[in-house]
Amino acid sequence: MLREIRLKGKNILICLDREKSSFIKYPKYECVIFEEILNHFPKNISEILQRSLLNLYRMNSGYGKPISELGECYDFFAKDESELVYILNVLKNKNLIDHGFKLGTGNHVYTGSGVLIEEKGWIEIEESEKPKNSKQVFVAMWFDPKMDAAFEEIQKACSEYDFIGFKISNKEHNKEISGEILYEIKRSHFLIADVTGQRNGVYFEAGYAMGLGIPVIWSCKVDEIEKVHFDTRQYNHIVWEDENELFEKLKNRIKGTIL
Repeated sequence: MLREIRLKGKNILICLDREKSSFIKYPKYECVIFEEILNHFPKNISEILQRSLLNLYRMNSGYGKPISELGECYDFFAKDESELVYILNVLKNKNLIDHGFKLGTGNHVYTGSGVLIEEKGWIEIEESEKPKNSKQVFVAMWFDPKMDAAFEEIQKACSEYDFIGFKISNKEHNKEISGEILYEIKRSHFLIADVTGQRNGVYFEAGYAMGLGIPVIWSCKVDEIEKVHFDTRQYNHIVWEDENELFEKLKNRIKGTIL
């Protein structure tokens, strides 16, 4: 999981559960706790193969270009070189990749011609990256320190169903919308828009997701529900008084509308 985060170009910060809310304010880091690492490890060979192929894609520089050097075994969730070559061979037998890696004396891996993602592999990658198959949940909200505890509960609610709550940054934006924000919304299974604080960016991000056909779950703290923009009042908002209530209601909403 840690290597996956690095391959996505993000910095990692491992912390204890009680420390997480203190680090949420640092947008350059993705904070993970030990329980999340264990929970998001692939649960079967099918998931190992899918995520290994995606990791190859993240190491790749383009169509038709071989990967001459692989990372460590953990890029493929393998415990040793023998298991690494086995996973590569399964991907090859499925016509997703071609590779020249071989296991030699003492489990030494010979690179040969490297790894080439085949046409079928690229199609599989594109299918995996579609929102309906994504485990990522884009969280659009006011990133003020007073909302840190709420964000933590949103992440926990997502984790209940094996989703990963993701925020791009705590920077506000008005006229200029980051291309990275749009990219991450596109690849998310659904979006959670908490409009507490009435930030324009939250409404924009939710509207962008809806335009793409990506489901949006709306929420707002009870003392601000009357301030919600009139264009979005038609949607059923999760109204919460404290963070525990947000967690419970959001967990139920995900179960009822997303799963």
